[in-house]
Amino acid sequence: MRKLKTAVFLLLLSVACWGQPPAFEEREAFSDNGEPVGMWIKNVGGAPVFIDYDFSLNYSDAACPADGLPDKLRFFLFDDKSLGYIAPCIESGERDFSAYFHKHIFLPYDSLCKAATRPQPQRVIVQFTISETGKTENIAIVKGSNSLLYDKEAVRLVRALLFSNPAYLNGKPTEICVRYPVLFDTRLFCK
Repeated sequence: MRKLKTAVFLLLLSVACWGQPPAFEEREAFSDNGEPVGMWIKNVGGAPVFIDYDFSLNYSDAACPADGLPDKLRFFLFDDKSLGYIAPCIESGERDFSAYFHKHIFLPYDSLCKAATRPQPQRVIVQFTISETGKTENIAIVKGSNSLLYDKEAVRLVRALLFSNPAYLNGKPTEICVRYPVLFDTRLFCK
């Protein structure tokens, strides 16, 4: 995290001093088993974007613990005033996870699409808690894909997910456990 803050500071400093971002070189790194690692730098619209893969994966098949939400609650991202439930809000403004993931997903599609055989759509099921303060915690992969690339990207997306408020039940902040399938459909990106 410190590396990311330093890189962002240097980028902002160079823009303030010279009026444009410095020239940069894109950077990707993979371990021997194909897992993305470290801090990646990608060119998006002429500006560097920093993508943090500097974390390890946690796989677990444990079920969500009982979180005290009413059984009648249909979907935790929508308010249900009749149950006294106020949903957590995604800070970047998306109304649901699929919109958030679609907007923020990053994969090296140029490499994937040029491969001899195009990758099939993948699904990674992640489980995490939204704490009483609105932070994502206890992130685990319940069912991974056949590639560490997709597993790592799903966890990166959840790690970056911020909420402007936690869930509230009867006026009190409450922790909730979420299981969600992150879909990677390369057919949408490869032409």
